[in-house]
Amino acid sequence: MSGVVRAVRPRVFTTQIGPPPGLSNAAVTVVSGRATGQTTTTDAMGNYGLNIPEGVFQLRFSRPGYVSATSLEQRSAPDGQLTMPDVTLATASWAVSGIVSDSRGTAIPAVLVTVDSLSGRSGPFGSVMTDPNGRYRLTSTGVHFDTIGVSAGGTNGLVPKSVEVPCCNPPEDSIADLRLTRVALLTPHAPGSLRVGEQVEMPPVDVVYDDGTSTFIYILPTSSAPTTVAVDRGQRGFVVRGVQVGSTTLTFDLHGAHAVVPVRVVE
Repeated sequence: MSGVVRAVRPRVFTTQIGPPPGLSNAAVTVVSGRATGQTTTTDAMGNYGLNIPEGVFQLRFSRPGYVSATSLEQRSAPDGQLTMPDVTLATASWAVSGIVSDSRGTAIPAVLVTVDSLSGRSGPFGSVMTDPNGRYRLTSTGVHFDTIGVSAGGTNGLVPKSVEVPCCNPPEDSIADLRLTRVALLTPHAPGSLRVGEQVEMPPVDVVYDDGTSTFIYILPTSSAPTTVAVDRGQRGFVVRGVQVGSTTLTFDLHGAHAVVPVRVVE
């Protein structure tokens, strides 16, 4: 007797049998009949085989992280081969949880945490906000691979960060704690005044983080009055150009942290 066990595949329907290869390392166990207790494991293609005496029997299909399934009653014949129908195991409900904190270890509330597939062939599995204690928990029944990605940050000055975690072993949660750094200070070097027609190439912005580290980054500013001061791309960074007499402000944004520079254009 032989058959195949396949997992529910992503990007189709959660109840649809996917194409080969099937689900490997799934346990196939005889749960009724004369061969009760006999078991085997599916191969890399999801195939399995069992030698069962003549009579009525049932099989149970299981693998950690999947919802177990039991076959209908089947009858094996002497000296005959019975081909079992394919079986689909749905992904069991799993969860990832953790704490999001800043560089000093202080919990950060109201941060969006996103859980996704690293391969891009499944997911995203969803997003959730941290609670007042910086904790989050996301549950899913999405088909996943052995490792998933968890990311947070990108707003309110928090630098985005992603971690990879093994997934998943319900009923236990996969744990992914994230410690984020925050932009503490932006110091742009934009000119305070320009003449009409003048162009100035801006150097990188000085960036200081709350963990004491610093760097230099080219940041595209936004002009509050582009008809007064235009922003163009330069050879390395960005160029500001005086268009007409007037005043404007240039806003520099990095992960939601802002710095504003007033600029005046004269004849």
